[in-house]
Amino acid sequence: MTPERWEQIGQVYEQAREMVLSERATFLARACAGDEELRREVESLLAAEATIGDFIAAPALKDAAAMVTARERSRKDDDDECKQYERRPTGLALGHELAR
Repeated sequence: MTPERWEQIGQVYEQAREMVLSERATFLARACAGDEELRREVESLLAAEATIGDFIAAPALKDAAAMVTARERSRKDDDDECKQYERRPTGLALGHELAR
């Protein structure tokens, strides 16, 4: 799941958890606008929170999203660094050019 998707889930979750239970279904229908995966993810978080209370709190979700984002950025930085080396000639090729 992308960092952007986690952020979207987190935003809808945050708004929904602040609502009275009787208003959540209407809100989710509007906020998810037919995106069933988004709705399932948010409903899953809300159900987990209802089951175990404040153990799964908004800060934990934000921390998880931040960790995923940092990991994805790190992977992109690693990929960019590898691409930089792909463009360089190898030592053998460079030595061959110098011998000419």
